Amino acid sequence: MRAPLAGNLLFMKTRTCRRHRHVGTVLGKNGVNIANFSLGRRDLPLKEGEPLEALAVVETDGAVSDSVIAQLKGNPAVKVAAP
Repeated sequence: MRAPLAGNLLFMKTRTCRRHRHVGTVLGKNGVNIANFSLGRRDLPLKEGEPLEALAVVETDGAVSDSVIAQLKGNPAVKVAAP
């Protein structure tokens, strides 16, 4: 996975890659523009039968507020969301 390491960054760990629509929806509703979205996922689950995990680094044009982070974490598939 290639990701920017400067600017306004949001780091996320989720249970599956398909859940990233939620990220765009929450950020868009709150007027946060995505400048870059880098995504990578495990090829195999940590334990058999569990969903795959994905890592996302989202660069935004501005800082992401605590309120927006809380909304992202409101999705049960989002395990970690932090600026």
